[in-house]
Amino acid sequence: VAEVVKRRIDALNAEVLAVVTRGDIEGDVVPQLLRRLFTTFSDEGHARVSAFLALEGSRNPSIDGVLPLMRALHAMRMLRGVKADQEDSEFLVLLTTFALFGEAVAGPLFRAEDPHAPDAAARERFLARLARLVQAQLEPNVSAAPAPAAGATRRARSGTATSSRARRRDP
Repeated sequence: VAEVVKRRIDALNAEVLAVVTRGDIEGDVVPQLLRRLFTTFSDEGHARVSAFLALEGSRNPSIDGVLPLMRALHAMRMLRGVKADQEDSEFLVLLTTFALFGEAVAGPLFRAEDPHAPDAAARERFLARLARLVQAQLEPNVSAAPAPAAGATRRARSGTATSSRARRRDP
């Protein structure tokens, strides 16, 4: 089992490393890459196998494949002017992995959904939010704040809740 997992992780790491090395993170690249990784964790069962190996006390069979990804991501961030140390880049990879893993294993459970019919829209919103958060860490000028929903209520600076329509000012 560990050898199968190692080959699969190595292939995923190579795919992500190729994107990071090219610096090709514009447009929908990050969301598409995260969806691809999520599919591997979820639909292809990688998260469950990884959970089994972790609970069994196994060591990561592909840590050597993750380290080049972490270093390449850090180098790309530096070239893009992101002020971060190496550990911050490593944690970005780990946090993203943990989020995808957690959503694959327990997303429906934590959202109190039917495990046999998870809410695809909620999952998509989660992945979209994660993509925005990751993108913000790759480009210092991108906001990680979620896009407000139409007509959503937001807290104004004064501390009172106002709708987006009420905040608009006519000239």
